[in-house]
Amino acid sequence: MGEELGARSGISLPGDLVAHIHSFMSMRDAARAACVSHAFLRSWRFYPKLNLNMETFDDLHALFDSDPSEVIDDDQIRRRGGEDYFRKNNRVVKGFIARVDHIMRNHAGTGITKFRVQPPLGFYIDPAAVDRWSAAIMEQPGIKDFELELAPVYDDELYSFPCSLLLSATTIASLTLSGCSFRSLDSLAGSSLTSLTRVHLHNMRVGTEEVRRFLSSCPALEDLILSCCHQMVCFEMPPRLLPRLKSLLVYSCSTLLTIRCDAPKLQSFQYVGPPTIQISSLLAGATRSSSSCVRGMKIKSIDQPGMLCYAATKLQLPTIAPNLIALSLSSCFETADTPMVIGKFCHLMYLDIHIREASRCPDYDFCSLVSLLDASPSLDTFILKLEMPDPRSDSIAIPPAAPDSSSQEKGSNSRHVATAGGPSSSQSEDGAHQRVLLCKRHD
Repeated sequence: MGEELGARSGISLPGDLVAHIHSFMSMRDAARAACVSHAFLRSWRFYPKLNLNMETFDDLHALFDSDPSEVIDDDQIRRRGGEDYFRKNNRVVKGFIARVDHIMRNHAGTGITKFRVQPPLGFYIDPAAVDRWSAAIMEQPGIKDFELELAPVYDDELYSFPCSLLLSATTIASLTLSGCSFRSLDSLAGSSLTSLTRVHLHNMRVGTEEVRRFLSSCPALEDLILSCCHQMVCFEMPPRLLPRLKSLLVYSCSTLLTIRCDAPKLQSFQYVGPPTIQISSLLAGATRSSSSCVRGMKIKSIDQPGMLCYAATKLQLPTIAPNLIALSLSSCFETADTPMVIGKFCHLMYLDIHIREASRCPDYDFCSLVSLLDASPSLDTFILKLEMPDPRSDSIAIPPAAPDSSSQEKGSNSRHVATAGGPSSSQSEDGAHQRVLLCKRHD
């Protein structure tokens, strides 16, 4: 395989090395290399990372910027069957399906470790085509990462992923499903997907029981992400179902009311959503909360106020996660002062508080945050970040703290907290200006 490269460059490369070099290219660059080199063309049949989306297929983008004659063709399709008929029969959809089918047919059928397919947004994709691609990949020896990202426009066009395919994928470690539902879920009953360690379910049309049944077949799961699953009401997992789970992220599941996850090895928990969730049990080990392994937690509201007040009282974080070392709290803005925390964070060393629209709470008493500090006797680092549209705004005032004035005497222990440079101003990625107060402990 390396003879052609050697003839042109004067350097002879073994075939395995050519294939190794090829595997580090993006899929688009790898395909271009295969078009100009027989060595890379042979390697292309074993290319390990198939990333199939509109960015990969440059020429399909041109169909969105059609010349007048092509626009007339699209108008004729619309007149023939209406807008729904156009979404299912336009040239973009047909071109995408044909291109993916061509790649799948010409691949040798071995060596694929990662497969990601993301059809064009807003268009209907024939379920038979998705079934065909999924079945071909799941039968691949050595497949590690499978990502199916769909965005159905109407519920009656929802694709149902055949869970039975997972039984033949004995090497798959990571599974991402988006914009679909489960099919043949009963086929997983009594089975164990022992190689699956990471699952991301996004915008899935699945309910509480379906999620529980699916996850009960994943005893080796270590990393779980649930995002925008708007039919879930309760997430409940007993210790025996997820004995190895280490990381849990729940993001913007609007109908979710309760989280109960007694995973004995859970170390990291993140929740993004409204400050109404009830965490009745979390990371509590098998029977005793003192055995909690959770060391890091992030709680964030998207556009609702009051997350700091909610976290300080109703969540009862010192009770459900008593061994926390790092805690990050993010709120859109606050409508009431932060009340006293129920309990103590005995092991908390890092506290990060972020208020993203600080200008909307000019009456908020930032001194009330002392309740969080008082509840954290081992605190080493405290960061307060405030975002506001104008860095010169004087509607929010943070009184500067001198190192000596913030030292506290508690029994025989003395704690000194010093500001690192005092309040500073910076600009975030979205253009908003941040004022950051960083405090660190020194002995």
